[in-house]
Amino acid sequence: MSEVQTQITCLCDEVFPVHYDDELDIAQEENRKKILEGQYLSFSCPACRKAVKIEPRVRLYDGNDCWEVFPETERDHFLAGGLEISRDLHRVVFGYKEMAEKVRILGDRMDDRPLEILKFTFLEKQGWPEGVSLTYHEIRDGKIFFYIEGLKENEVGVTAVPQPFYERIQGQLGSPPPEWADVLSGPYVSVQKLGSQ
Repeated sequence: MSEVQTQITCLCDEVFPVHYDDELDIAQEENRKKILEGQYLSFSCPACRKAVKIEPRVRLYDGNDCWEVFPETERDHFLAGGLEISRDLHRVVFGYKEMAEKVRILGDRMDDRPLEILKFTFLEKQGWPEGVSLTYHEIRDGKIFFYIEGLKENEVGVTAVPQPFYERIQGQLGSPPPEWADVLSGPYVSVQKLGSQ
């Protein structure tokens, strides 16, 4: 791990020093818990005591796999081909929300590819509604649960998919249908790529 020291500014205009690890081993339960509970990259302002969250570039490791986490604001730049990435990356993710989702997926020993295709299928059936997103939450009692944001203002919905649908998609990944190509290509495996086109 390497520690970064920097100054951040709170909404109350207080400027204060913080330090954080820009490389995190997510094979360690303690590090996964920090991310999932929103503690990683979150700092308490010494003046107003409110939480200040930052989104710098960081790397996550799990054995031989490596994920680069970029700020949410860099997704479009990446999709336009303007963001160079290292060839040793297993995955690229954008923003804290995607980072936490991938950590949850890894913790549940799931494969993110069929999960993204399940999202693709849901959004396609809904006619690709603007501003709607799905986030993997958990697998329980033979069902895979997703949170849905954007269908109704200020509300989060839940949908459950039977696990056999996931397994069927997983079995097709060796020769996937052409309509899945954009979602599955490259180190950024995400249905979000389609929403940005």
